[in-house]
Amino acid sequence: PGAPFCRPKGQRERSAFAWRDAAEVSMEDLLHDDTEELLLQLRRRCICGPFQTAVATLNHLRNVTGRGKWNDVNELLAFIKKLGRRLVEAQPLEMAIASMVGRVLHFIRDCHRAHMEERGQGLGFLANISDAERSGSRSHTGMLRQKSLKDFMLEPEWVSSPSSAVEGGVKTELMRMLTDFRDELLSVQEEIEKQAPEYIHDQSVILTMGASASVQSFLCAAASKGLRFHVIILEGDPQPRRGHSLAALLTKEGIGCTIIPDAALYAIMPRVSQVVVPTRAVMANGGLLATAGTHTVALAAQSFSIPVLCVTGLYKVCPVYPHDLDAFVELGSPAVLQAGLEEAGVPRDQSKRIQMLNPMTDYVPPELVTLYVTDQGGHQPSYIYRLLSDFFSHKDADFYADAG
Repeated sequence: PGAPFCRPKGQRERSAFAWRDAAEVSMEDLLHDDTEELLLQLRRRCICGPFQTAVATLNHLRNVTGRGKWNDVNELLAFIKKLGRRLVEAQPLEMAIASMVGRVLHFIRDCHRAHMEERGQGLGFLANISDAERSGSRSHTGMLRQKSLKDFMLEPEWVSSPSSAVEGGVKTELMRMLTDFRDELLSVQEEIEKQAPEYIHDQSVILTMGASASVQSFLCAAASKGLRFHVIILEGDPQPRRGHSLAALLTKEGIGCTIIPDAALYAIMPRVSQVVVPTRAVMANGGLLATAGTHTVALAAQSFSIPVLCVTGLYKVCPVYPHDLDAFVELGSPAVLQAGLEEAGVPRDQSKRIQMLNPMTDYVPPELVTLYVTDQGGHQPSYIYRLLSDFFSHKDADFYADAG
């Protein structure tokens, strides 16, 4: 799915600092000119899916940061937030957009903080803190401890001052960080595939649904290591072609598959060893957004005490809490359901009077998920909050509130 955005490694390295050769453009020109094409592609769903959306968003933010003419960190932060809100409005249910914008904002703050520390600026607030408190940022084991409320209160906000003015080294370092993050994003699936033998055991029975490329490559990687297992795939009505397409791809790799109707879920669940599902987004509370029907699968697995593994990259972690569940449910065209009624013998004039909803996504609470298999190892849903503090800044909470 990400092939249009992937380039050879050598080409990525050559273009890492291509922004230096381009003339700087005002931020407003970038907002009105270069952004319109991306907004149009998002609205028309030419770019869809978490991976394609994340790569397209990151590439655009990196291009804007490199080509844009900005002299102050606050100016850049405000512009990225403004641009991020427009991208989120174009496709609100693609949570990867808010995730990429938040990660870029965090990179900007980290890069500026590191630059100020090297210059000996921006640390004046430490003058009022004792040496014991300053050294207390690390625990007795030498590991970084989690920030306390006092740390957040003492951490200063940036203001327009000489300390927040941008020098050439800051922009160069920021572009290097964004380039490294882009390369890491393009290699997410490879890192997940390496962990497949750790979570899939020989002679196991795996239940899955949908036609996810992540799950497909995860299972194929396990089979390539000599593991023998059987996969049960839910048909995925009213779009059964998804389940059949996944079964065809796995069969080519020599993996035994069985397709069952959705109604046979509870009947087959006692024979299942584990459930492997994909996701579209990992929410801030540890829950996930996935294909419609995933919640039912997770409930059935919980009834029989069967572990539920979610294969996902960390780029899908989004700092948005699912306060209004209805707002995160994407509705598809009811034409598929209407065609099913006509095949069942219901007259067209009667089927048109029926109000039908075709949900495309489903929310699964964190208590129904056993483990997230990510590109950086396995994480329990309760650990997602710690990842949020590593990937995002609490100072951008206003943007996350608008995105949710």
